[in-house]
Formats: sequence, C-alpha cells, structure tokens
Amino acid sequence: MEKIKVGQTLYAKAEGPNSGRMSKELAEVVVQAVGKKWFTVKRADGSWQFYRSRFSLETLWQDGGNYSPEWRLYTSLQEIEDKQRRAVLVSKIEGQSFSTLSIDQLERIDAIINEK
Repeated sequence: MEKIKVGQTLYAKAEGPNSGRMSKELAEVVVQAVGKKWFTVKRADGSWQFYRSRFSLETLWQDGGNYSPEWRLYTSLQEIEDKQRRAVLVSKIEGQSFSTLSIDQLERIDAIINEK
C-alpha cells in the first residue's frame, strides 16, 4: 500500500456491518492530517460527513470507537472495482458444481490454484 500523504485524494465506501442502511455512493475525500497510526480526512465537496473521524494508516478503516467502523477508504476507483469484480468471480466459482467437469478441466483449475 502506498504511503498516505496530506492532500491526497481517497475514496470512501460504506462497508461496515451497518452499511446496508447507508448511502451506496462513494465519497471523495482529501487527507487533512497524518499521524503515526491515524489520519483524518474531509469530504472534497466540503460537507461535514467525516468531521472528527479518524482512519487507520494500516487498514484504512474508520475508527469506530466502541462501535463497528462504517467506512473504508481506497486509494483509487480501480481498487474498488477490482474488489467488486473479485467478489463476483469468487461467488461464481464457489457456486459451481465441479462434478460435471472433465479431468483435464479440473487439472487446469488445479494448476491455476497452485501457481505461485
């Protein structure tokens, strides 16, 4: 992960356990201050949504205090798209019935899984 810097643009996505009740829109944020473990952001549009919120430099998750975090930050829109695409592909693979595949197909899948 790249180092977080003041002025850097990040993208906030609601992903916490209560994110179902939150907006599905991404929020563009700008890094305001960076400490040793935490950093703060403000929305690029100037709203107060993340006022007094801090985020972990290690995980990019919002500090939920005594509650579960609601927001996770991403360094690019591509990172979010890749994560969503990966979830769709994993779901398709997990739902697949492998009993109908040939030995050759199963060996190719095994070779891909065992690539390093």
